Amino acid sequence: MKYINLYILIDKSIFVKKYKLNIFEIKYKGDFKQVDATLGSQFKILDHAENKNENYLRVQHLDDGSNNQLLQAIIPAAEILSFEEIIPSMNDVFIKAVQEDKK
Repeated sequence: MKYINLYILIDKSIFVKKYKLNIFEIKYKGDFKQVDATLGSQFKILDHAENKNENYLRVQHLDDGSNNQLLQAIIPAAEILSFEEIIPSMNDVFIKAVQEDKK
């Protein structure tokens, strides 16, 4: 039974790597305008929200660069509170695989 579970985990990790979205959710303290100005053309802001204590940002890395590149771009303009990569669900992977198969 342990071998089956290991195979399933390996199988899922292969799908996650193949269908990586390069989308990140970041909570930070700082001014959104400054953060926006520091992000280069390799990043696309998908969503943001501001409130009194912390701000939220959802960013897509358009190149296949590292997480460090995104952090290095934001750190001069803001204090990072949390940083999380969005991993696609198995449903998202299935839908994308079907769409690609139709092409």
